[in-house]
Amino acid sequence: MALLALGAGALAGLARADGWSALVQPGYVNSSTTTTDAAGNVSHTGSSIFTQQYRLALGQQIYPLVHLDLGGTYSWLLGNTTADATRNDLNAKTWTGQGRLTLGSQVLNGGVSYDRQEQGSTTGTNGQVFRAPDVVREGYLAFASWHPADLPSLDLHLNRTNSYDKARVGTDLTVDEVFLGTRYTPTPQLDLRYSARYTDSADHLHAVDSQEVANSANVSWSDRTLDGRLSMGVGYNIGTRYSRTIGRGSGGAVFTQQFPITGLSAVETLPTPDRITLNPNPALIDGDTNTSAGLDLGFAASASGDIAGREAGAQLADATTPVNVLYLWVDRSLPPEIAAAFTFDVWRSDDNTTWTRLNQAAPPSGGAPVQFSSFQNRFEIGIEQVQARYLKVVARPLGAGVTTDRRFANVLVTELQLLLVAPAPLGARSANDTSGNLTTSAKYVIQRSWNFAYDFGGFLAHSDGFNRKTFSVLNGISMARRVASSVAVSARLDRSDSAGTGQDHEALSRASASLTFDPLPTLATGATYSALLSQKNVGTGLTNGLSGFARADLYQGVTVSSNVGLSYGTNEVGQTLQGTLYGVSASVTPHRTLALTAAYNYTTSSVTGGGLADQNDSLGRVEGSVSFSPFKALYLAASASRYTSGRPPSTLANFTGGFSPFPGGDLLVRFGYSETLDQAASTRTRQYGPTARWNIRPGSFLDLGYSVEESHSPALDSNGRAFTANLTVALH
Repeated sequence: MALLALGAGALAGLARADGWSALVQPGYVNSSTTTTDAAGNVSHTGSSIFTQQYRLALGQQIYPLVHLDLGGTYSWLLGNTTADATRNDLNAKTWTGQGRLTLGSQVLNGGVSYDRQEQGSTTGTNGQVFRAPDVVREGYLAFASWHPADLPSLDLHLNRTNSYDKARVGTDLTVDEVFLGTRYTPTPQLDLRYSARYTDSADHLHAVDSQEVANSANVSWSDRTLDGRLSMGVGYNIGTRYSRTIGRGSGGAVFTQQFPITGLSAVETLPTPDRITLNPNPALIDGDTNTSAGLDLGFAASASGDIAGREAGAQLADATTPVNVLYLWVDRSLPPEIAAAFTFDVWRSDDNTTWTRLNQAAPPSGGAPVQFSSFQNRFEIGIEQVQARYLKVVARPLGAGVTTDRRFANVLVTELQLLLVAPAPLGARSANDTSGNLTTSAKYVIQRSWNFAYDFGGFLAHSDGFNRKTFSVLNGISMARRVASSVAVSARLDRSDSAGTGQDHEALSRASASLTFDPLPTLATGATYSALLSQKNVGTGLTNGLSGFARADLYQGVTVSSNVGLSYGTNEVGQTLQGTLYGVSASVTPHRTLALTAAYNYTTSSVTGGGLADQNDSLGRVEGSVSFSPFKALYLAASASRYTSGRPPSTLANFTGGFSPFPGGDLLVRFGYSETLDQAASTRTRQYGPTARWNIRPGSFLDLGYSVEESHSPALDSNGRAFTANLTVALH
């Protein structure tokens, strides 16, 4: 490591030409674990992995309107894992390179680009070596754009992608694509868009060719009038898709992406996967496979005791769209041993509340039910073909013992895609579909002093031309006002109706009212009442809820708060629903260097009657934390939580500390400790160890870490050690 750092520093002078940058990142991980079962049998596992990554980039303004960007990376993973008498060796290399030439200005520009990624690996078990065929993905792109002021813009892309293994035994696919898009905003209120896309795919191994032509047009308008009292908006999007498949061999598949209307997500707490309502998350279906959608599957969460399921879902326009494959995209490539450590469950629902688990199945294109793509950063999950209004994938964070490589401390979900994959038929087959959706909204402020307003929302989706339709309509009235200097009131009443082709009419009527009282800046309290009337074909349900809160700043640096909630009602099938929650918390900051918090929360829920099995859940938890930083160079923190009811009694305790002994923070040393006690299962898990970072110079640093993980239970004792070292050297 020291030699690499010195060598990289010596090369820095050679890499400082204008526009050049380079990054050198070697790393090493060594771990060993010993386990002993109840019978006294001892097992030893270990790993020794050396990683290297090198990046080089050049950005150069050749002429005033000509810019050249070149870059490449080389990654090499070399190491072995052992399990008693079995040794597995791994030698994996990845090369990437890209070049982009851009000509023009912001108004009129164009260019060409090329990128290539090649991966190869060799594995061995006790001396028996297997080399997998190298896989290659390369892309060619030519593009042009014209964005004049006050005129329609034009964007044109021509690209070809080749994906294949060098032996041409598993994959050999060529995709050509032409994209043309335009946008025009003649006024601030009106937005017009149109795009056309032609795709030609050739599966050379299975002799399957497919073409697709897709057109999409969108018009949206919004405005305010009547002195701002009335705001209105309407938008309509229509798309056509024509596809043709020609099969001359066997084994091919046709991939049809099914587009949802809403992305959904949640992180499980008390609700279980079979009974939970997911929240809107548009980032899951926005087509951006690089930007996080807010769900993290990395091991940093599980290392801190958070093993709650991460749920990524979507709502389809109707309950008749078939799906049998889901793509869950993440923000980075995962090696096989890391990808294999994840598990996934797929669930379906008709109401985004009650869920049923689906069986996984190998997709028609072949392979395992769950596999991580060799060419894209995504999990490909096959399921039995299903038609449902809602679908979701549930995954838990990567286990803390799977790896200590900090690259996988955070693995962020970026996109969820739904597909129908079908065997490619012999001969020719074509399909044509037209779909669209209309959205409308309006709000009129009837009386301003009380903010009394009426609002309307409408949604209509159609597919298969206009043969399948789904609609929903929302009407509501609301008010909100501060009736006195310390009293505020608000209320709302609304009703939504929805139906569609092959769907029964459903109606939801909601009412709510709230009152808040804050006589002092340091004192506030409030209460809210809500009711929901659900009318469906199977029956009528009614639930009522009452909640309240109080907060007080008793002294400077001392704050206490509490909340309580009650709910009662029946659902559409005659079951009785009951729930309670209450909690208290306090925070104390006696000095700017010391902070303490404490909280207790308890929730219960029950579903009984209706001729179905009773469901009862409860959860009680007490937690506290303390942090102490007497001066900038030293930081200490500790926290503890304990489940007191609803789950087997267990305690989670964490301690962290940081110390920077040198001025300027060039050397940072930390020590972390966490311990979990599960009294019901008589298990104890402890993880601790130091970490250090040496900031060699700006952009260059060395990370070192050593961790110990111990687990004791009546059935198994485990003792593990891990050492990590990662060097990053940036050259300019």
